[in-house]
Parts: sequence; C-alpha cells; structure tokens
Amino acid sequence: MPDNIAFEGIEVKLDKIRHIRYTFASMRIIIKKYGSLQKALSMLEQVKIGDLTEETLDVLSTLIYAGLVHEDEELNQVKVENMIDFRGIAALVNVITTAMSGSLPDGGEEKNAPGPA
Repeated sequence: MPDNIAFEGIEVKLDKIRHIRYTFASMRIIIKKYGSLQKALSMLEQVKIGDLTEETLDVLSTLIYAGLVHEDEELNQVKVENMIDFRGIAALVNVITTAMSGSLPDGGEEKNAPGPA
C-alpha cells in the first residue's frame, strides 16, 4: 500500500483560503465534461500561453471547480468563476498543475501495482 494515500491539496486564496485537490469525484466531473483528463490538461496549456477563448476559460473554471468541490459541495462553477481575478490566472494554472500532480499516482500508475504478467 502507498505510504501516503491522502493528498491535502494546494492552498489558494480566492474568496477565502481554500485547497485545490483532485479526488475521484473531481476526475469524474472533468472526464464527463471533456472526455478525458488529457484533453482538459491540453486545453489548460492553451490558457498558460495566453490563448483565452470561451473554451479555454471554461476548462480553467471547470478544473478549479472540480478541485474545490471536495471542500464545499455548495459550490458551483458560476460561484467559482466569480472568485477568479484575471490577474491570478497564471498562478491558478500553476496551482492546478501542482495539485493535479500531487493528486495522481506517481507516473500515472500506482507505485505498488503489479507489473505485467
């Protein structure tokens, strides 16, 4: 079993101090909307280079919402969008990336998963 199965998340100050963390439920939200995590993260890269379109802003707010919903089930995407200031977009992209890395198993696989038969 992995040594540390729980990830506390990354602290971010929005309307108050919150913690972005990607849970199983978060991943379901993202995959249901975009078809795959890879597609959502690819679109996030567009935000990182300043390509702000309706589609890329939607993925940004969805990823933030999905990362916060574990703390507050009363949140919705509109409430989250109203917490975001454009000055903080670059920092939020970094927080999402860091939180996603901390939430996923190392290398995309469980460390102790059995190898191929």
